[in-house]
Order: sequence, then structure tokens, then C-alpha cells
Amino acid sequence: MSNRNQELRVGAVTLVISGIAAVLATFGAGVSLPLGASTYQIKIRTDRAPGVGENTPVRKDGVAIGRVTSADFLPEGGVLITADIQPGAPIYQSDTCSIRPSSLFGDAVINFAYAGDGTMPPQRLEPDSLVAASSLPDPIEALTSLQVDVGPTIESMGRAATAVEQLTTKVNRALGDDFGGERMTSLVDDMTVSMREFQATMQVMERTMKQVETLVSDPDLQRGVDEIPALLTDARTTVQKATQTLDQFGGVVNSAETNLRNLEGFTKPLGDQGAELSQKLVSAIDNLDRTLADASRFVGTMTASRGTLNRLLNDPELYDEVQRVVANANVVLYHMDERLKQVRPILDDARVFTDKIAREPGRLVGGALNKGPGLK
Repeated sequence: MSNRNQELRVGAVTLVISGIAAVLATFGAGVSLPLGASTYQIKIRTDRAPGVGENTPVRKDGVAIGRVTSADFLPEGGVLITADIQPGAPIYQSDTCSIRPSSLFGDAVINFAYAGDGTMPPQRLEPDSLVAASSLPDPIEALTSLQVDVGPTIESMGRAATAVEQLTTKVNRALGDDFGGERMTSLVDDMTVSMREFQATMQVMERTMKQVETLVSDPDLQRGVDEIPALLTDARTTVQKATQTLDQFGGVVNSAETNLRNLEGFTKPLGDQGAELSQKLVSAIDNLDRTLADASRFVGTMTASRGTLNRLLNDPELYDEVQRVVANANVVLYHMDERLKQVRPILDDARVFTDKIAREPGRLVGGALNKGPGLK
């Protein structure tokens, strides 16, 4: 009986220890036991998943929120990972998913990191959603890559050391065996002269920089620099006006070209008849010359001392006689006008008589045959 009780006690202790170990293993992996609510699944798509397998932990900003249940290869390439996530785990659509190593022995962990900008409220990831993940290299791959990259660097350093050695050899050859003798002294003297020249050059440069600083700090120069933008604006406006003026001048040139073409149409016939027109012009000038000569002789004759016009202008008696003749002519014309007024009724009666005779010639014959008292 005592042996049986002892076996029962050992079995109970073993079960308790196994349960405690299972609980400790679960908590050590960072996954809480899903007591009550069930988990939900998400899909993770990645090109490569080193160290990922069943029960690989899934974390959010370092906090465990689930485990991987399966990892399958895709036909088109890549890996599709299925993970169970605790209910209420804060995974958002804007989170970034990465697969990174958790130790030097090839273990991996899938981590979600918050990547929102805070401007909009984040949206939770729905169950069975597909998430893209990136994979970080494990430490062994990083060391291997580092070794590959460091190799050429070490070779470059070796070549640099060889070049330094060759330079040292050339310097020793240039100095010669008598390192502390005349060659060294000459080298030091040359270096001293070079340093003095360099010092003088630096002094000149310092004075130049001071002059430049003085010139730059000049208020007039600063005002001139400040006026440069306005000057550029005015120049731009001037250029625009000049462009407009040139455009207008182009229109004027076109108009002038049109006028010249029209004038060419007028002058071309004149050019074709140039000889004839020249002869006519010479003939017209000759005729004008003769006309002017005749007019000159006429004026000379009129203004001669014995000419009528000259005597009329210069002889008062002749002028008086002409004036009397004109006055008598006016009197004669007046009397003739009076006589014409008296003759006009007679002419009117004669016109009426001739008109009646022309219309009724028989009246003239009847009047001659029939003696009447007559008219007075």
C-alpha cells in the first residue's frame, strides 16, 4: 500500500512539474495562453524566410502577440507564412512587417512595427489579411558579406603600404648617403626660402582679403547690390518694350515694302519710257524758255518809254483824256439804255402783231378788204 501511494505521489509530482514546465515554456516564448477568446489568422508574404518555422514567435514592437503555424513555398516563388494572432493584438494596416534573426543559431522572429504618420487614425488588420514582409540577413550571412567586402579593402591597404615604401626609397635616394651633410643643409635652405615666399604670399593674400572685405562692407556698394533686383526688373521691362518696338518696326518695314512695290509698279513704266519722257521734258523746257522770252519782250514793250501802257501810267494828261472818254462812253451807254426802254413797247407790239399774223394770216387780207375805223 505504501508503494502504491508512493507511485501516485511521484506521478502527481511529475504531472505538476510537466504542467509548470509547459507554462514556463509558453511564457518564456512570450505567448500568453489563449484562455477564453480564440485567435485569428493572418497571411504573411515574403521572398525569403530564414529561420522561420512552426512556432516562430510573432511580435508587435517587441511584444509577443502570436506564433507561426505554417510556412509554405509559393509556386511563383517566395514563402507564404500563416500565423495565429491573439485577439485584440494592435496590428494595423500601416504597420511594417520584417523577419529578422533572434540569435546566432538561426532562430528568427517576425516583428510588426508601427509606421503611421499620426495624421489619420490607424485601421486594424482584418483576419485572413495578406501582409508583405521583408527579410533581414542573419549574422552569419552578414559576417560572410563583410569578409567579402573587407578583402578588397585589405588588398588596397597593402598596395598603399607598398606605394609608401617605394616613396620612402625614392626620398632616400634623393637625399643620398650623406643625410646629415650638404644635401640636407641645401634642402633645409630651400625649404626656408620656400616658407618665406609662402609667408610673403600669405601676407599679400591677407591684405587682398582685407581690401575685399572693406570693399564688400562699403555702404554704397551694398546699396548698389540692393538696387540690382530693381535694375534687373527695369531691364526686363525695357527689353519687353524694345521687343514691342521691334515688332512695330517690323510692321512699318512691311508697310514700306508694300509701298515700294506699289511705287515700283508706278515707276517701272516711267523707266521703260525714260528716253521718250526725257525728250518731251527737254522740249517742254525749251518751249517754256521761248514763252518766257516772249513774255519778257512783251513786258519790255509795255513798259517802254513810248509805250501806251507806260504813257498811261506816267502821263497824267493822257490818263485824264482816257478818263473823259470812259465817262462820255458811260453817258452814251446810259442814253442808249433809255432809248431801248422806249423802243421795247414798240418791239413788244410788233412781236404780238407778227405772232397774230403768223397764226391767222387771213386777218391781214380781211383787214385790207374791210375798211374799218382802224386802231390808234
